[in-house]
Amino acid sequence: MMNSDTQNLFPILVNTIPDYWEWHILTNHVFVDPYFYKKLGYEITDSNELSNHWRQLVFQEDLEVAQESLTNYLHSDGKIPYEATLRFRHKDGSIMHVLSKGQIAKWDTQGKPTLFTGIYFDISSLMKIQEEVKKSNQRLELIVDGIDAGIWEWDMESGKTWWSTKFYQLLGYQESDVIPSYDTFMNVLLHPEDKEQVEKAIKLHLETASPYKLEIRLKHKDSTYYWFETSGKALFNNQNKPIQMCGSIIDITEKKLLQLELAESEFLLQEVSKMSKAGGWEYDLATQSLRWSQALYDIWQMPDDFTPTLDQVLSRFIPPYTSLIQQKVKEAIETGKPWNEEFQIITGKGDIIWVRTLGKPIFDNTGKITGLRGATQNIQEQKKVQEELQTYFEISVDALNIANFEGYFIQVSPAFTKMLGFSKEEVLAIPFLELIHPDDLESTQAELQTLNLGIPTLHFTNRYRTKDGQYLWLEWTSVTKNEKIYAIARDITDRKEAERLLQQSKTQLQLFISQSPSSLAMLDTQLDYLAASERWLIYYGLDPENYLGQNHYQLLPFIAEMHRTSHDSCLAGNVESSEEEYILREDGTAVWMRWEARPWYTLEGQVGGILLFTEDITSRKQTEEQIKENEEKFRTMFNLSPVGMVLTEPSTGRYVEFNNAFAESTGYSREELKSMTFIDLTPPEYEDSDKAQIILAGETGQYGPYEKEYITKSSERIAVLMAGIIIKNRKGEEYVWSFIQDISQLKKREQKINLLLDELVASNLQKDKLFSVIAHDLRGLIGKINTLLEFSLSSNESLAPDLQELLSLSQLCSVNAKDLLEDLLLWAQSQFQKVSFEPGLCTVLHIAKSILEHNQYQILAKNIVITNQIAPDLVAFTDESMLKVILRNLLSNAIKFSKSGGEIILTASQQDSMILFSVKDHGVGISPQNLEKLFQKHTNFTTYGTHGEKGSGIGLELCKGFVEKHGGQIWVSSELNQGTTFTFSLPLPNLA
Repeated sequence: MMNSDTQNLFPILVNTIPDYWEWHILTNHVFVDPYFYKKLGYEITDSNELSNHWRQLVFQEDLEVAQESLTNYLHSDGKIPYEATLRFRHKDGSIMHVLSKGQIAKWDTQGKPTLFTGIYFDISSLMKIQEEVKKSNQRLELIVDGIDAGIWEWDMESGKTWWSTKFYQLLGYQESDVIPSYDTFMNVLLHPEDKEQVEKAIKLHLETASPYKLEIRLKHKDSTYYWFETSGKALFNNQNKPIQMCGSIIDITEKKLLQLELAESEFLLQEVSKMSKAGGWEYDLATQSLRWSQALYDIWQMPDDFTPTLDQVLSRFIPPYTSLIQQKVKEAIETGKPWNEEFQIITGKGDIIWVRTLGKPIFDNTGKITGLRGATQNIQEQKKVQEELQTYFEISVDALNIANFEGYFIQVSPAFTKMLGFSKEEVLAIPFLELIHPDDLESTQAELQTLNLGIPTLHFTNRYRTKDGQYLWLEWTSVTKNEKIYAIARDITDRKEAERLLQQSKTQLQLFISQSPSSLAMLDTQLDYLAASERWLIYYGLDPENYLGQNHYQLLPFIAEMHRTSHDSCLAGNVESSEEEYILREDGTAVWMRWEARPWYTLEGQVGGILLFTEDITSRKQTEEQIKENEEKFRTMFNLSPVGMVLTEPSTGRYVEFNNAFAESTGYSREELKSMTFIDLTPPEYEDSDKAQIILAGETGQYGPYEKEYITKSSERIAVLMAGIIIKNRKGEEYVWSFIQDISQLKKREQKINLLLDELVASNLQKDKLFSVIAHDLRGLIGKINTLLEFSLSSNESLAPDLQELLSLSQLCSVNAKDLLEDLLLWAQSQFQKVSFEPGLCTVLHIAKSILEHNQYQILAKNIVITNQIAPDLVAFTDESMLKVILRNLLSNAIKFSKSGGEIILTASQQDSMILFSVKDHGVGISPQNLEKLFQKHTNFTTYGTHGEKGSGIGLELCKGFVEKHGGQIWVSSELNQGTTFTFSLPLPNLA
């Protein structure tokens, strides 16, 4: 009940701030706090216009209720308070629930009311919270009904104990059979051997407040003991005194006995308590007065005559909340920024409680801040409920979680996060389908569809990925409510593994028969065959159709003499084996065998027979012998190799092993080198190059070859060529294999060769000068002779025929001599790569005609017919001088080996991307033996012509070089006494 000083205030609900309104009765003008319209989605500037039409924003039926409440208020002279719940239409079409309270603030002189004031309070959050509380109750009921664990509570102040229905059911009792109490649990149900550990666990928990979890045995109604996992946690009051304990028991009998599955568990969520009362407050900046509603006196536990001040109230906020509330108040006064925060306070009775405080500024008609108005709510019960809910989540051995159909977890228990290895934040942020094994996605999505239809999930299994990348098998029990999934997950990885092992044991016999990589057999105590692998049957030549039930010794008598003692020992419970044994078989073949014989046991624990395993390791033994032989060969090669071979540690450079060649090249003894590193032998100037090679080896696994020097024991420097690779031993340790060749003598020979090369270069320079002199002087001399002979022949027509013939022959000889000289000089230059190559476009027919004119005398002398089949428009991209040399030599040879009156045919034609030239004669031809000698370097092969002409033997070699210089080829075809055809190709000009 509020006092008279606070009648104009009203209850303030959670997460809202009241808005002031006035009704001037005489003018019927209504003023509403502009901030209220802003809550409805309108701008504050629209408030004046909206004040005239505010009734249009309210549901009509709510206005009628408000009118009735106002009438009652006025008729009762204020004894019946005015209070109405109104629904306002938000600008966006939604509905805002508002609590309206008011009272008469002014009367005229006749006692008639003139001003009616009140406050609008947004209670939409309250309505929503009430709905959430209802849903929370439903969730709690679903969780309690869905778990498979017995729940117990122990009121430690009254001593009363409560057990859930499931608690009785797990032990086979009716609720009327056993009176729940601490004494009944400890002295009647609990196994005597487990009593001490339970008492210790409870004592330790009450001292440290850490949850406990035990595996205990409880007596079932059938007088047998079942295994249970029990856990619990105490609730402490403000004096840290335990006032209540609660926990659960889970049947884990199957896990303890069969190791197949973990026991069912359940959790119990505490019903969220109802909203605590909220109180309103108002602070006037002008008077610095603070007014409370009656509810605030109850929250702060202050007497009714207490007059609060702002400083007094702020001082009761516990650090660090003191500075936070001061900051929020200051920001609201200075900037108009509202706040909504949770704090801890000290009440007037010294209790520390949690409250939610919210506030906002009050504006006058000019927009100036005149004060603050807000609400404070006691949320201590909510905090307590949250703590209790968290307690249930923490004590559960199973993974409790709530998820939505959008694919995300909404809430998870610590057991779930611990199981997966993720933090709570990580689990809530990851779509749960991303954690599911790819092979289980389809079945999981199908199960989600079933859940969406309202059908609960029972014992559904799939695999979830943990943070370290492993997968756990989980078994799910789930129900849906309000479009949410409430689920319990149990880690059944151990059970799945046990099931796998059980299945594996069931298929062991089939594995023996069809899949064993070795020879396996199963015998009974009489050594009769029960089963054998296919390899066993093939290896020992047994009939697959008739071996079962036959005696091992009768089928393989040679084994009886060798292994009877081992088999007897095995039947006595021992395991017998041999890693390698030499066996001579009945057919005279010798093999090496590895074998093992071990007993197998019946369900009663008795030896049921022998399991035999054999493996023919003859190939392995042969391989080992080969490896041993190869190692001996390598050791021999290592020791006798003339090249140094060294094994070093890469980190220190220490010599681990080396051969005699290396030790001899350094002059050190083996003992001395064992204590040295390669750095001790290396001159300082090679430090950088060595580092570069070390880096190369680290990147590529090898280094070198590269040259450096070593300093021998006698301080002499020797040049070495080094290369190496990185190797690893069986332990994974790295070493460097290096091959080090002493190249000192090679270096000395190189020096001698370099001296000889220098002399050769000087000699070639001398020869080049000689060729220059010959080229200049002989060319000039022969040219003068040829000119004189031509002049004599042309100016002395009256010479005697004999003399004229002699002069003509002399002139022919001078021309041949000139051509020979040109060929010799060109050949010499080509040998030293000094012939310039300057290709260009030229007309082939023009070059051919110039060559024919040059050889006109020889052609006439033999009365040879020249057939020129070269097209006048054929253009070649060639060095003109070289082409002339080629055609002149080929034409000269054709003339030389043609008989008098013979025919020579010149052709040139385009074929694909080449021009093919040919010079064909009908002369003496070339034998097959001599064809092979043509175009060979340094052979100088030549023969005499039909008139005794002698060649130099270098013309064809020169032609071949010039053709290949152009990128072409030259070849010949010939038949004795039929003639010869020389053909060569040159690339077509690129006219693009």
